[in-house]
Amino acid sequence: MNFNNIKYEINNMKKLNKKSVLVSFIALIIVFLIFLGAKDSDPQTNHINSFISIIIMLTCYYELIYATAKSCRYVVSDYVNDNKIRLYLMPNGRGKFLLNKVIAFVGSFATSSTIGITIGTFLILILSKFINFGFSDNNINYLRILVTLVGYLIYLSSVMIFATYVGVRYQSKVSAIIVSIIFLFLFGNAMISTSTSNQVAFIIIVLVLLFISLLLLLHCVRYINKDEVSR
Repeated sequence: MNFNNIKYEINNMKKLNKKSVLVSFIALIIVFLIFLGAKDSDPQTNHINSFISIIIMLTCYYELIYATAKSCRYVVSDYVNDNKIRLYLMPNGRGKFLLNKVIAFVGSFATSSTIGITIGTFLILILSKFINFGFSDNNINYLRILVTLVGYLIYLSSVMIFATYVGVRYQSKVSAIIVSIIFLFLFGNAMISTSTSNQVAFIIIVLVLLFISLLLLLHCVRYINKDEVSR
């Protein structure tokens, strides 16, 4: 891992990161407005803390698709078809290049997205002090919301790494997108329910997912390095 290369990649993604802040902010506000009118159908969403946790995680699902699409453009595309040939000229090898690029992309994108979500969340919380949104319990638990935001950051990072791994490993952008969609179906309800009912379990789950995705990324790096030696 080369910190200078990571810094260089992050600098190249400044425009994307700024856009990510705006996109995540707008997505959260749209989800908030859509589900604000539907909250009366579920007693749990009448509590502002549960409602905020739910809309944060619902926004995360949109962000996963958006993030995976950008990962295909900025990372996976370098390892697909003829593009991968020029990477054999990299002085530090294709494996280290992948590791540096994934760390830079996932770290900067997920952080930018979380910043946008955080700004949107606290804007909603501030407005709730002046506007009656109809919550039966309007007492804000900032620690609970902070835990949800941290979980959002970790979960988004985990799925981005995993989807990128699949895309690079099997040299397919489509596979990366499909994997992110599968994650939505497999873990969607579990992430929402645990983020509102049991936040300790929520954090444990996302940390396990992050650990597994990092192991897969390192496996992919070793596979690429092995492929270079065999050539």
